[in-house]
Amino acid sequence: MKRVNATIEDLRKHIAVENDCDEKDVIFLRISEQLGNGMYSVCVKGKEMKYKRMGSVFMGAKENPFDTASK
Repeated sequence: MKRVNATIEDLRKHIAVENDCDEKDVIFLRISEQLGNGMYSVCVKGKEMKYKRMGSVFMGAKENPFDTASK
């Protein structure tokens, strides 16, 4: 992730802001990274969530950045 200027700490901050909690409340359970993308399982205040990375952009695992119909 360092190559695209996106780090685990960036993801931790993103999740904390999105879920209105402290960064210390975000615990990584599983990390799977490949060149250009990644999948992350995290626990936020006792709730398991999944996130993904496409390039340097983080989003919920079920979000589709190319879906413009709902906007």
